[in-house]
Formats: sequence, structure tokens, C-alpha cells
Amino acid sequence: MTGALLSASSLRAGYGSREILHGVSLELRPGERLSVIGPNGCGKTTLLRALSGVVPYRGSVVLRDGRELSSVDRREAAREIAFLSQIAPAYPDFTVRETVSMGRYARLPKSPFAGPSAADAEAAGAAIEAAGLGPIAGETLSRLSGGQLQRVFLARALAQGAAVLLLDEPTNHLDLAFQIELLDLVASMVASGAILGAVGVFHDLVLAARFSDRQILLDRGEIRAEGSPAEVLAGPEIGRAYGIDVRGALGNLLQTGGNLLS
Repeated sequence: MTGALLSASSLRAGYGSREILHGVSLELRPGERLSVIGPNGCGKTTLLRALSGVVPYRGSVVLRDGRELSSVDRREAAREIAFLSQIAPAYPDFTVRETVSMGRYARLPKSPFAGPSAADAEAAGAAIEAAGLGPIAGETLSRLSGGQLQRVFLARALAQGAAVLLLDEPTNHLDLAFQIELLDLVASMVASGAILGAVGVFHDLVLAARFSDRQILLDRGEIRAEGSPAEVLAGPEIGRAYGIDVRGALGNLLQTGGNLLS
């Protein structure tokens, strides 16, 4: 796992006495977009929470500099890993610029009197521009659409200056145009080096395939398959995980859609 942005080995995590993940090992490589798919309750969100240090874990999660995640404090972890959750905290009366600037918290000095520096303002401004939010930077969140809000939260994560972006169902509650826009925006950020690598959890298999260079199939807290999206979706394990002929079901949906449009 040398050179990985983030790696996990024999990762076990859960809630109370209930273990959800059972010895998961993976790595995120520089410049990579990795998707995690699997049926409901398989441990996808728990995996992201463990990789970000939000939930306790056993095993190992190693940052790009070789440090164990559990050995660093929350502020230092936030400088390496940004987590965009399904339900991000929003303050309706705050502006886009103010909200994005909150992403710089982990970079501020620990002094109680320290405020944002010129570099912090520059980083927030760059994140706003990268997310295409410049024209609405002064708008309050209460005036934004769902797609715009998700771009604000993405910009806030980008402003952290973290190497790795973790996304938990980032396209939930967005219409198709905004879903594609958001995924393409993340792809462009990784390609430009604004983010060094990203891990995304998805329910929608088509969106997961569009997002990722490499894909992991998780089932019952264990990795069942790994490879390119085409390899995972065509492999035998995905049918066992979902309990249906996934490839056939996707083909039927596409065929039905074609018939409706013809």
C-alpha cells in the first residue's frame, strides 16, 4: 500500500456491540475515484465513517504520510480527509461565502483570538470558483436550490485543503441534471489536483460507474469484488449481493427506456 493517499487494513467497526465491518482492507491511490456499492445495510456508510475517524475502529487506517488516523487529533485529520455526508449541516441565514469559509476551521491556529487569514480567504474563494458558485457567493443558503446547496457543501469540503474527499450518497435528493453535474465537478477537481483522490458511496449503480475509476462491492461488511465498474457489474458476486440478476435488470431498464423514447 506504499504511495496510497489512504489505506485500511483489517478494518472492523460498528456501533456498540454490533460489528458492521468485518476485516475490510482497501487503498485509495493518487488521482483515483473509488466507488463503494452494495445493498442496504452492507456497511457502506460505516466504512466512510471509519475511514474519516468518525466512528471507532479496530485494524488500521493509514494516512498518506504513514501516520495512523487514530493517532492524530480531529483538526489534523480534517487537514487530510474531508467528509461530505448525506445530510450536511446548513445555516439558512449564512451566505455561500461564509459557509464555504467554515471549511478553513481546521487550518486556523488554535489560539482563541485567531481569525481567518488572507490565505484562508483565498482558499475559500478558490473553492467557490472551482464549484461554480462565484455569481451567488453573497446569497444566503435559504435562497438556494438543492443542487446549489450540494455544490456549496462540496466547496466547503474543498476549502479544507484535504487530500482525500469522502462522499456519502452525494447525489441523494438531486434531480438527474444536478447528479451528473456534481459527479463531473468532483471528477474535474480530482483531475486538476484540487482533490488528490475521492471515495464515494452510492446506491445508484449507474451513477457509481460514471463516478469511478475503480469499484468495490461490499456485502455483509466484507468486500466481495473489486475492479473496474465494468468488471464488478459483470461479475458473479454482484448478483449474490443484491439477490437479483443485476446486469439483466440494468439491461431491461435501458431497453424499456429505449422503447419509451422510440
